[in-house]
Amino acid sequence: MSNYNPAELDALFVRCQNLLGPETFERVVSSPPRWSGFATGLEAAIKNNGGVPAKVSDAQIEGAFTVAVEIWPFELEAFASDYLNDGAS
Repeated sequence: MSNYNPAELDALFVRCQNLLGPETFERVVSSPPRWSGFATGLEAAIKNNGGVPAKVSDAQIEGAFTVAVEIWPFELEAFASDYLNDGAS
């Protein structure tokens, strides 16, 4: 993310975790393609709100999440994991 106040970004990430739930948020941040989409969506939302992370709405967080799971769906992740662990003999 660009040059934003680290404390404001931390507060935004706490809001994201509270809104999405800890397990879902962890699945987003632990997947590089999903995280990239989510972070890009959040950055666009921050810029749209005058560069103030605290002004990002819940709907914008949900929109960033939608982008993230369109880029790397949970189902595709499960399929790839199953294939790599079981099907690639």
